Amino acid sequence: MPCAAAALGALFADIGKSIKVPALLYYAENDLFFGPATARMWYGRLRQGAPGAELIVQPAFESNGHFVFTDPDGQRAWLPAVEDFLRRHHIGFDAPPKQQRI
Repeated sequence: MPCAAAALGALFADIGKSIKVPALLYYAENDLFFGPATARMWYGRLRQGAPGAELIVQPAFESNGHFVFTDPDGQRAWLPAVEDFLRRHHIGFDAPPKQQRI
């Protein structure tokens, strides 16, 4: 359980009230900093003000899902979901170039 989880939940509720665009929260099930219950609570608080917000909970990512966005291998996990979200909401984007493995 992270410190100040309830205070952050209140912040998510406040932020939700001002969101006027589609919002996506992306979470890896094995995030060792924020457990699944905390992530779902924050999402629930956000949806109080932003009912169209979406949550994606992906399966465990390597040894700590908290790093799915900063680990180079994480892109394979989150990029398709984010691209789909953007397409569904007609939000233009340029897909990053495919990385080549050496």
